Amino acid sequence: MSGNEHSTFASNTLRREEETESYSQWYSHGEVVEVHPLVLTYVADTSGGHSGAPVWRESFWWWLRGFSAIHAFPDPSWNAGPRLVSENRDLIEEWMEWVPSGVDGLVYDAYTGWPLSGAAVDVHETGKVAYTDYYGYYEILLPPGSYTLTASYPTLEDKTYTVVVYPNRLTRRDFVLEQEYSGMPIPLVIPGDGLVEAGVLQP
Repeated sequence: MSGNEHSTFASNTLRREEETESYSQWYSHGEVVEVHPLVLTYVADTSGGHSGAPVWRESFWWWLRGFSAIHAFPDPSWNAGPRLVSENRDLIEEWMEWVPSGVDGLVYDAYTGWPLSGAAVDVHETGKVAYTDYYGYYEILLPPGSYTLTASYPTLEDKTYTVVVYPNRLTRRDFVLEQEYSGMPIPLVIPGDGLVEAGVLQP
């Protein structure tokens, strides 16, 4: 596989909004950046939860097409995953047996309704902090138990929830953040009286 060939990333692991038991198909197409004996680096548009999805090799020649790697290492500008070679067999078999537990979800702006990119989700008990991706999605892997999570974003009020993480599944917890009150006086204009500071009516 040369650097000018293309890879196709396909995944069915991204859940649809407010449909915790259904999943949507994800597809991306981009160039191969580098071919290492054990790792394939490629361009793809990915989101949290896509690790383990197949990466396909595309070629004009049909006999050169096929499953080439497993998506594992996301980055804003590139992605990478172990190639399907015999040296990676033990690693891939170990991954196949592993089922994650933890919490995931989306962080929204209550005023606009849009997801927030770069919002922080902090786990009080462990100190772990996850940041939402471009789509407002976050994912934190945790052992089973009860945890307190706080989502924060500049100019918006923090929100805290307690969640219970169960074995072999991700617990869904979305956050909707409200506008932060600045505490500044709000001027009011009263007809005939002029400007009244801080909303206090004066005789």
